[in-house]
Amino acid sequence: MTTAPVKSEPAAPPPKEKRYQSSGFRYLRAACAMALGGAGWLIGASAADAASQDILLWGPPFTAGGFILGYFAPLLLFRAIHAAIIQKVEGLPLSTLIAGGIGLFVGLMVAALITIPLSYLPRDLGDFAPLVASVFVIIVMTLTFVSRERDLMNFLRITTDGGTGPNKIILDTSAIIDGRIADIVQTGFIHDTLVVPKFVLEELQQIADSRDAMRRARGRRGLEILNKLGREDKVPMMFPDTITQGTDVDGKLVALAREMRAALLTTDFNLNRVASIQGVKVLDMNDLAHALRPILQPGEEMRIQIVQEGKEAGQGVGFLDDGTMVVIENGKRLIGEETDVSVTRVLQTNAGRIVFAQLKG
Repeated sequence: MTTAPVKSEPAAPPPKEKRYQSSGFRYLRAACAMALGGAGWLIGASAADAASQDILLWGPPFTAGGFILGYFAPLLLFRAIHAAIIQKVEGLPLSTLIAGGIGLFVGLMVAALITIPLSYLPRDLGDFAPLVASVFVIIVMTLTFVSRERDLMNFLRITTDGGTGPNKIILDTSAIIDGRIADIVQTGFIHDTLVVPKFVLEELQQIADSRDAMRRARGRRGLEILNKLGREDKVPMMFPDTITQGTDVDGKLVALAREMRAALLTTDFNLNRVASIQGVKVLDMNDLAHALRPILQPGEEMRIQIVQEGKEAGQGVGFLDDGTMVVIENGKRLIGEETDVSVTRVLQTNAGRIVFAQLKG
């Protein structure tokens, strides 16, 4: 019997009352207190000299005030900075910080270039225009890069990977209507950009407008899946209006996948074979489902409901939760009932797996 691995919880931040009690921070407060205390003594001496009075009347109060201010000011200042900036930064994802840093760097470079000609403007404009323009450019570039964070991260990933491996996945009509792609995206297993060409959208629209009730329901389901993916915004999506070679949708999909060096996600067996022959990487939802099915070994026992008779005399047929067919010898007489069975063998076919079992006892 295996136990689920225990997730390690991240270390909790130190309590607020202990956050500023480190030795380094205490030394900083002491240094600030002594510095401002000395400054207070000098201010008191200057005030006493201006008033022609004894320095002992002015020096100690200013020194004490500077010492108190220097001791408590760093604590108040750092608490304010932590509440205003650090707490917000701690909640940001690393990709946002990277995008903001790159935008800040680019903004500084652009600002350095434009300040030179602006400094030659006449009178006060030459003093204020470079500063205003620099602040404006830095803010705009930083916000621009943060707003394009996802595209920037995709670009950096392509660059660091050397362009190997597809970073885009093209969805065909069957994969969209199937609907499982939404659940897979929700789990976080897919991070690449999902591409839905315009001709696929048009095909979905035609299916949704079909007079046949079943086709119309499938088309509307596909459109709803796309809407769900767009609302959840778990992965970036593209809807290119590209002109590709090919007379049918399958041919256009293969041509577009080759042009974009993208993978093709489908549940269509024939499209899978055609695309593979032409060197396109294919992600088949059915292959994934088969790979994730629970493994049954001969001799394993389970409880199953027999729902129909089999092809051979006396056989009964039931189905596992994932749709796998289970053929039970001598199970015909128990149709409609749940019974315990023992697995005798598992047959793997192109269409899936078939489990053969016999009644227990």
